[in-house]
Amino acid sequence: MLPKDDTPPAPPLRVWRHKSVLKLLADHQATDPVAVIRRLARAKVQEAKAALWHGPPFEPEHLASWMGITVQPAVEDIRADARIFPNANLDLMLEYNPATPRQRIRFSICHEIVHTFFSDCYEMERRRGQKADFDPVHAEFERLCNIGAAELLMPWDDFTERMNVRPIDGSLILRLQEDFDVSLEACLNRIVDLSPLPCAVVLFGEKYSKKELRLGAGSVREFDLGLASQRPKLRVAYSRNSTSWTAYIPKSKSVPLADSAVYKCIGRSSFANGKEYWDFLNLNLKVYATELPLVTQKSYPSVAAYIELV
Repeated sequence: MLPKDDTPPAPPLRVWRHKSVLKLLADHQATDPVAVIRRLARAKVQEAKAALWHGPPFEPEHLASWMGITVQPAVEDIRADARIFPNANLDLMLEYNPATPRQRIRFSICHEIVHTFFSDCYEMERRRGQKADFDPVHAEFERLCNIGAAELLMPWDDFTERMNVRPIDGSLILRLQEDFDVSLEACLNRIVDLSPLPCAVVLFGEKYSKKELRLGAGSVREFDLGLASQRPKLRVAYSRNSTSWTAYIPKSKSVPLADSAVYKCIGRSSFANGKEYWDFLNLNLKVYATELPLVTQKSYPSVAAYIELV
């Protein structure tokens, strides 16, 4: 029997269009694929724990092996973080890019495992992080696999037990990240997914506003007068919030305070924190921010902030 589920209920979602998602809903006679994926992932975790899968950290390769999936590093460029496919005997093979960071590999393996929750997983090769043009229909399928991957890698009962030992702060976030051996971004997303509090994670990247670009910011000038060029402000790249958070967080908005923790954390190896008023949200917030590691050849936001209503 599964333990009592205290996860806040998910809000209503849009109409789903991906054929694998529609088949998932038909197979389970359901209307919410997020709830289905969470239920399947949590059931799989409980089965694996009963078979002595333990953690944290939980080892994805052990879970895959227990499920009969062969996991191995790719020996050629698979043009993705990982992929899963049936071999000639219809046994599932999972390959990952060994050049990616360890924590990303762990998440990618779990992501690929979630593909097996879809009954049509044998029909085609699936890849995470495939280098291709953005497809919004395929993105909804990948989003579900990310949700399931978080459930496998950071089981909700183990995670919430450790998350609820004290109020969220920078040191607790780092402790959770270390305990579960996940990326900082994955850890923050899991916190807001499971927290009953009004909170959010906001990722920022350097970006000029449209007005700044019209005025020539970032362009090469014909005459260089020796003046320092204007650096772009840190602006909202994307956000994720708990179910009890109600404020809309618009993209491309910049933090209003030059001395915000979002700026103070740059160049530090730890979180910066503070109580701040963000005018574009009209809210007083507790802010815990940290600089994210650079990822080669990818336009990733440079700062992640956990924010919570004061």
